[in-house]
Amino acid sequence: MSNAITENTEQLFDRVIRRIAPVWPLDSFVAVNPYWGFADQSFADAAAHLQETVGERVLMDRRWYADLLQKGKLHMADILQASADLEVDMDELDWRSYLREPSELPMRLPRLPELMDRPGHPSISQYVVEQISRFLAAYYDRGQSLWSFPKDPTMGLFGSWRQYTLVDRSLRAMGFKGMRSHLLALPASGTDARQWALQTLGLPQPAQEDYLFVLLKSIGGWASWCRYLLWQAELQGSNQGDLLDLLTIRMVWEALLRRTAEPRVLERWHRQIQAWIMDDKTEDVAEARRGEVLLRASEIAYRREVAANIRRQPSRNRHQPAVQAAFCIDVRSEVFRRHLESVMPSLDTIGFAGFFGVLLDYQRQGDVAPRTQAPVLLKPQVHVTEAAPAQIVERRFRRLRRGAEWKHFKLSAASCFSFVETAGLAYVGRLLADTMGWHRPSTPPDEAGLTADERSQIRCVLPASLTLEQRVGMAEFILTGLGLNGGVAPIVLLAGHGSSTTNNPHRAGLDCGACAGQTGEVNARAAADLLNDPQVRQALIDKGWDIDPRCCFLPALHDTTTDRVEILGGLDDPRLDKALVAELRQALEQAASLC
Repeated sequence: MSNAITENTEQLFDRVIRRIAPVWPLDSFVAVNPYWGFADQSFADAAAHLQETVGERVLMDRRWYADLLQKGKLHMADILQASADLEVDMDELDWRSYLREPSELPMRLPRLPELMDRPGHPSISQYVVEQISRFLAAYYDRGQSLWSFPKDPTMGLFGSWRQYTLVDRSLRAMGFKGMRSHLLALPASGTDARQWALQTLGLPQPAQEDYLFVLLKSIGGWASWCRYLLWQAELQGSNQGDLLDLLTIRMVWEALLRRTAEPRVLERWHRQIQAWIMDDKTEDVAEARRGEVLLRASEIAYRREVAANIRRQPSRNRHQPAVQAAFCIDVRSEVFRRHLESVMPSLDTIGFAGFFGVLLDYQRQGDVAPRTQAPVLLKPQVHVTEAAPAQIVERRFRRLRRGAEWKHFKLSAASCFSFVETAGLAYVGRLLADTMGWHRPSTPPDEAGLTADERSQIRCVLPASLTLEQRVGMAEFILTGLGLNGGVAPIVLLAGHGSSTTNNPHRAGLDCGACAGQTGEVNARAAADLLNDPQVRQALIDKGWDIDPRCCFLPALHDTTTDRVEILGGLDDPRLDKALVAELRQALEQAASLC
């Protein structure tokens, strides 16, 4: 195969993998737009493309909007306004006729394993995904399993999968007896294997890119994980080839199935692909545009309802507050903010992203790598480290190690059964407490192995390499983002947020998304330390900032599960008005009770 052809196909593969949106790991789980890879397309084009390739619906069925119209939650005037906004030429009669008609789903690009599935037999399409998933779960294990998967870093993802599959006994159980010989004849290089698979599949050129995208989406969760690895590498100016290797694995599976499929199945597959190519795609886009109009109309109706409620709310008298409390703009903070302002009239709340404008990563003592504490799409600019007495760090390590060894003893193959037999009755009380809901939440990772007193002695330290000018610039960015240009109160509470959960693998998804799925504690502490720095404070005043000389920035953490707010430090500052602090703490308790 010529170098020009190879280069063109590698560009094709790169376009395919760029359509996948990244997903962050469970310990820093955050929401990511699943259509990030289609940001270069219009909403209607992306919706139509996903519907006609992988069968993924982005828009609600028109019957849902017809039901809203019938119930009076959506008005025809809203639809006509949205239609004019999006330049869709349909009048009221057209829309009423359209909403009465049943929906017609577009033709979806067929996958070969789906056509090979037979009633009463194990699903081949499901097996392919499960076989790859089992391998990837072992390959990407980060210490969760008791027995680790032996990896050779020089082989890469594709080479490791090939070796894994050569000894996979489940192939024979599925009827793929000759698959091993095909794998042995396969090129060991990922690049050569991709070219071989593409040539073996013999896909028509108009369907190539879309078919490869469908293959990658069939194992979309792992594809998104590999896209995350690529994303992180590119943030550092490097590259990461696992996503391309995963596409190779999926292509090789498809090519191997093509070699073993019955002729009638292959004929049906080719016929359906040709029909899909010949299908008129313009109608799919037109249908998506009409769906976008109905979506816009429902948003217009919702905004009208919200605006009416806002107009009915009495306006508050403006005053110079004694306390300003900044909370994350997460929706779970809204209820607490409303109640807090109601019980303490001299307090104003502020909404701001929970990372408080500090693009940082954070490294605890003993951690091998820092973790991001900023929006995941941005690169951290400041490296913050944990400062704690050596004896506290040592005690934490010993406690965590003992816990890990105990867990290993309970779950290992050699001791798990004898452990249950001998210690089972000792767990009756705990089982009963869990059944009745009397258990305590799981300890957050940053608090694990620490007592409350030890935790209070831990600080977050900004790097000494930051110049005064840089620190002042960061402080100005924070104050501007908080909207404190018009004056700063004697007490400013910077409340990050986290959660209390038990036995929930998506725990990080309940913490602060702006802090990369971590709690906002580190960011609140770092921002408060920066704004309380005497040198920074004086420089801000010299630049004209109206800051009360008695002003103290207090870091806090809002637990969105219990709605309790814990002030994390700074209460020993001699500038603080003790009576005002007592009033603030009482107001925080009252607001929590009201929530």
